[in-house]
Amino acid sequence: MALQIQSLLQGYDLHHFIDGSQPIPLPTITVNGVSTPNPAHTTWKHQDRLIFSALLAWTTLDTTYATPSCGHIKQLKEQLKRCTKGSKSINEYMQAIKTRSDELALLGKPLDDEDLIDRVLEGLGDEYKSITDVVNAHETPISFS
Repeated sequence: MALQIQSLLQGYDLHHFIDGSQPIPLPTITVNGVSTPNPAHTTWKHQDRLIFSALLAWTTLDTTYATPSCGHIKQLKEQLKRCTKGSKSINEYMQAIKTRSDELALLGKPLDDEDLIDRVLEGLGDEYKSITDVVNAHETPISFS
């Protein structure tokens, strides 16, 4: 279950419907030998149905809209390929790369650090050639983070 739904249920103190920490109240209660419908059971069943409906709606929304489109993933990868430092500051350039990389990771297509470093170095201009050469000559891979 999505972390957002778990947090929401905990925030409204309804998590026990999902995790089973609170047993279902008995359907009837007996007082002085007389059995009557248990209002706590009725309330529990009502809340349970509402939560179930909300979970079904969430699942439908998730499968409909959260599945990343191939086109969007390709677009982000293309933006990464075309991203160069150009006239941007080094901070702006790195932020642009990081933003696209983070978006790909959120869509389930993360880049490994080595590919990300290569992408950064490819987009730097000649003024950064000495840094690029040092990084490329480095024996052990460096991390983007």
